[in-house]
Amino acid sequence: MSINSLFRFMQGVLTSLWFLLGGGPRVARIEGKKFLIRREHFQVRHALKNGWEELFLSLQMLADSETLFFDIGANVGIASVLLAPTARQVFAFEPTPEAFADLASNIRLNACSNVTPIPVALSRSAGIQSMRNSPCWGHNSIINNRDSSLGKPVISVPVMTLD
Repeated sequence: MSINSLFRFMQGVLTSLWFLLGGGPRVARIEGKKFLIRREHFQVRHALKNGWEELFLSLQMLADSETLFFDIGANVGIASVLLAPTARQVFAFEPTPEAFADLASNIRLNACSNVTPIPVALSRSAGIQSMRNSPCWGHNSIINNRDSSLGKPVISVPVMTLD
């Protein structure tokens, strides 16, 4: 295990302990960027513990100053914020209110002027649809009926198409 991997793992463990002991939201760093982190932020906590270097380094190597990056289901904006310095423009789509608020906070924390947060879901037809919604869970999705909610709350979200 490298020193960076060990450090990242320990940061993830300490963050988990912080929340187990009742700690509130805090700012954590991933790849030199700041992220607002709450207990509910599964994706950020997972990235802190396990790292996503390979995925993000691959994305960054594919992106350049002409890249338009569409982060569909942006959650709290890990990919959007990490790719902002490389891409020309990032469009971050996140329909769930809690995750969208934290996405906007993370964009501001990192002064990502080329990231546009958009509070909608994407689908093949525009309108309003039901969506499984557990704040910042990372597994929310549009559903056809409440039986698909996995016991999570269901909200109505605006939906648009990319064309």
